[in-house]
Amino acid sequence: MLQKLATKYRMSKSPKHLIQRNFTWYARLGIPIDVRPKLGNKREFIKSLKTQDRNIAIIKSKPLIADWQNTIHMARGNASAIEATAIRLKHDVRSQSRINKETGMSDADYYAEEIAETLDVGLEQEAFYDHYTKRKDTPFNFFVEEFLAYSYENAMTAKDAKRNIELFTAHCPTLEDTDYGSVMLWLQNETRSKTTVGKCKNFLNK
Repeated sequence: MLQKLATKYRMSKSPKHLIQRNFTWYARLGIPIDVRPKLGNKREFIKSLKTQDRNIAIIKSKPLIADWQNTIHMARGNASAIEATAIRLKHDVRSQSRINKETGMSDADYYAEEIAETLDVGLEQEAFYDHYTKRKDTPFNFFVEEFLAYSYENAMTAKDAKRNIELFTAHCPTLEDTDYGSVMLWLQNETRSKTTVGKCKNFLNK
């Protein structure tokens, strides 16, 4: 009996970062006091998930929460978050392809300007634009987690793939450095067996 009541109580509680208003679920995340001035003096991020289904709301809220948390990291001057946001925006094909004919700017360009305005003038903005404008190259293994999640269901295979990608990154540090010549040079310098190298090539070609 007590177990059933406990289960019912857990189910009735709103999941973390979710609230329900008029039967519709909303994602929310409090904004720390120290970064509120950079983020429009708002107390929290909040957005309708446009669903009454609790499970769907949980799924839809995750990328929003992750994006908001990254925004907070950026507002605090977290270098890795600033650079990662710039790189992802630079490689966002859809946003880059939508161009305003009057200004010649893409959706990504406009969003980049909005982000830059939240950063301190100087080193933070410079770090952001270094990666967004391609003054600095993209690490070859930058998208490795997304690649593994999309390509592999087996955890051991994904782990093996990641290890091989990291080894290749030591030879070709950036995506921009990776071409036919650099791959051939890597193969020439490989000391592992042909079978092992072939397995690595399969991971990289996937």
